[in-house]
Amino acid sequence: MIVDDEDIVLRSLKAELKETLGDAYRIDVAETAEEALEVVDEVLAEESDFPLVIADYIMPGMKGDELLIRIHSVSPRTLKIMLTGQADTQAVGNAVNEAKLYRYIAKPWEQRDLSLTIGEAIRSYFLDKKLAQQNLELKELNESLEDKVAQRTEELSNTLEDLKSAQTRLVQSAKMAALGKLVAGIAHEINTPISVVYSSVNVAKRCLEIVRKAMEESESLEQLRDDNRFQKALKALGESGQLTGTASERIAKLVKSLKNFARLDEAEFQHVDIHDGIESTLAVAQHELGDRIEVVKRYGRVPKIPCYPGELNQVFLDLIMNATKAIDGEGSICITTSVDDDFVCVKIADTGRGIASDELDNLFDFKFTSKAGRVGMGMGLATVNNVIQKHHGEIHVDSSVGKGTEFTIRLPIGDA
Repeated sequence: MIVDDEDIVLRSLKAELKETLGDAYRIDVAETAEEALEVVDEVLAEESDFPLVIADYIMPGMKGDELLIRIHSVSPRTLKIMLTGQADTQAVGNAVNEAKLYRYIAKPWEQRDLSLTIGEAIRSYFLDKKLAQQNLELKELNESLEDKVAQRTEELSNTLEDLKSAQTRLVQSAKMAALGKLVAGIAHEINTPISVVYSSVNVAKRCLEIVRKAMEESESLEQLRDDNRFQKALKALGESGQLTGTASERIAKLVKSLKNFARLDEAEFQHVDIHDGIESTLAVAQHELGDRIEVVKRYGRVPKIPCYPGELNQVFLDLIMNATKAIDGEGSICITTSVDDDFVCVKIADTGRGIASDELDNLFDFKFTSKAGRVGMGMGLATVNNVIQKHHGEIHVDSSVGKGTEFTIRLPIGDA
């Protein structure tokens, strides 16, 4: 828009618009400041702003600096050029400070200088507009990325919680699966002493009947002492009581071992003696060990460690059960404990078949296994590894085909 029309200004503006915008431009001309403000209102009703306004300082009515200040208040992005033949530094200063004047041109001017100034102003406007749009897009993109990052972080946090929960379920599932496999063996171990108790109860009932009848038929204590059946019954009662006591102790030991293995009545995280856990695990696995596998214990002096005892017992059980399966016929499992710097070390070595070197790298991965014609998920050693990592420990394996396998577990003595 040009206020106070000058042919030279109009020609320069048209030339620069032609070069910059082609035919897609509009030029409005106003002879007074008041008319210019009306044009501004019309333009702003259609557009958000406009690139350039050129105003003469001396006009009828409102001066050029005041006009540019008014335009700046409603269209701050518009670039403003003031033409002046007056050496009025205050007017120029007002326009610069309050209207954010882009440039002022003193009269008389050169056509070339004016054209260059107008062209620079128009290009500057569209460059600033493009940069502003890019900044807006970058801001929106940044906000979008921040939202996505926050959403992704929340998803990852939820996934982590789900994984932790899944890991806990896997450990529990593995424990229940292992216990399920051992139910038959435990039932056999408990059934034998229960049978002894049942038999002893029957013997005791018969003996008590004999004692009762002998006491009813005898007329004196001497006669009872001489009664052979009475004496045999008393002796049988004593022997029966001893057998019942031994069987009861065996049952109590098995129940205690099972309870210690599962840690059903204790706090989940605590300081424990790992030897207690190993002993409980061996008692639970005794039926699998039987007489064909000798267990050699080389326990060192080790301190109690902070751990989840139920999960750690599951680790011992998985490794011991794997060792029993790896041993064909007779063999041995050696369990060694020691202290190495700030760690308690547990080594479980067997004399089984061993593991091929190409399988060692993926030994602790989840994998599919095929047993008895069925396909299942092999979770044992993967679960073992997860439990050890949860305790901030380490597990290593050393194996040779035909010579056996040794697992080394290192658990921190300090707080896990």
